[in-house]
Amino acid sequence: MKKIIIAFDGASYSPGAFELGMRLNELEPVLLTGVFLPQLDLPDLAEFSYANMGAGYVPMLEAYSREAVEKTVDQFENDCIRNGIEYRVHRESLDFSMAALQKETRYADLLILGNESFYANLGTDKPNDYLLETLHNAECPVLITPEKFRFPESIVLTFDGSEDSVYAIKQFAALLPHLCSLKTILLYGTDSKNPQLPDADYIKELSARHFPDLTIEVLEADPARYFDTWIHDIKDPLLVCGAYGRSRLSLYFSKSFVADVIRDHAIPIFITHR
Repeated sequence: MKKIIIAFDGASYSPGAFELGMRLNELEPVLLTGVFLPQLDLPDLAEFSYANMGAGYVPMLEAYSREAVEKTVDQFENDCIRNGIEYRVHRESLDFSMAALQKETRYADLLILGNESFYANLGTDKPNDYLLETLHNAECPVLITPEKFRFPESIVLTFDGSEDSVYAIKQFAALLPHLCSLKTILLYGTDSKNPQLPDADYIKELSARHFPDLTIEVLEADPARYFDTWIHDIKDPLLVCGAYGRSRLSLYFSKSFVADVIRDHAIPIFITHR
């Protein structure tokens, strides 16, 4: 049994994140832990410079959000009971919720976040700074999901020959083995005139052991520009990506590319780093 945490801020309950946790529990029973972070009230922070301090140092107004958090907790508990899911509730009351959430990820196998609702009031940018910093600091893999999505029927493994991209593939296979039987595409993107899959024999030997329905595709174009067209033909995909924030995912699968996918595509994304 694995421990999966879902983080909610204040009254921002994410039905999409819970649905994904519920569907994973159907594949294999899990311990689903709701982490409830204090709500941020921007109008009351007129003298606080969020831009200068950064997402990790935004103060949380516990007294303001206590009632809203309790309603969110009740909804989570009721959903877990209704679906027969073993659960725990962690109410975080620290002044800086980023430190609390980072510690939670240290003792979890997987973190699920609803990218449309997680501290959405921080601004209109998607993903917002708080979500980006969570990805940067998480000490376990993160599964990001939109509110409305179809449960994956295919897996897309982004690969660039780096240690980080291989690590992500191995982590996904270890944590979510029940999804590895889905149709899987190992995607390598390059605009080189002579495209060659890096370490081809090695990655084929490894990935084929975990993903029996595997095909390998070389996208002979910059994925940051042409991924939209390519992914459109993939049925209900889940995207697997390597490092986020701490190092580049390569010239082609870089931080900006992943951010674009989070913002523009209604698909779940598995992200991890070492």
